[in-house]
Amino acid sequence: MPVPPPPAPPPPPTFALANTEKPTLNKTEQAGRNALLSDISKGKKLKKTVTNDRSAPILDKPKGAGAGGGGGGFGGGGGFGGGGGGGGGGSFGGGGPPG
Repeated sequence: MPVPPPPAPPPPPTFALANTEKPTLNKTEQAGRNALLSDISKGKKLKKTVTNDRSAPILDKPKGAGAGGGGGGFGGGGGFGGGGGGGGGGSFGGGGPPG
């Protein structure tokens, strides 16, 4: 049994129905709006921020650089692959997946 075609898309919106009248504000709303616009136009000094961009890859630093410790990267027995030998090691003793 054939699948029925999808329904037709809805008609495009008509802009003749859009509300183009200027909204009316009461006195307190106008005062609040004027105060806000006044504050915006004066400008406010923003506090300086420090950006810590972590989007770049972390590269190993030379051994003499910096202080502090922590095992980084992939070395030292606790990294990925189980610290296998020179042939690719890791979980696959022969250097790659079987097959």
